[in-house]
Amino acid sequence: MMASTKYNWNKDAPSSFARWADIGDTVKGAVAVISEDGTTYSGDPCPQLIIDTAFGEQRIVNVAQANLRRKVGSADPQVGDLIEITYTGNKDLAGGKTMKEFDVVVTAGEGEAFVKAGEKEFSF
Repeated sequence: MMASTKYNWNKDAPSSFARWADIGDTVKGAVAVISEDGTTYSGDPCPQLIIDTAFGEQRIVNVAQANLRRKVGSADPQVGDLIEITYTGNKDLAGGKTMKEFDVVVTAGEGEAFVKAGEKEFSF
């Protein structure tokens, strides 16, 4: 078998964007940035959170889904807060549509301490 001279380096690369594929998918960390730079699946603008995790990674959350936007808006996170967003399931809607449901928990001012504790726990 001949070795390929071209490799798709991005094919297996993890995305920085949060994905809500499986019930229980969670993003937890310090709110680092709150902006209007996000986009919905249809390309419309939406709020965007950049969250620093305890693993030293950043996760980008486009607050695009209606229920997620309501939950995040009600929790009113600020930069430096600890936020935990969990995909909890789907709700059936009229016309055979579904809506993703989320739990959002914000602890004011605790984000940095959470990230630092994780850095110590996961440092090599």
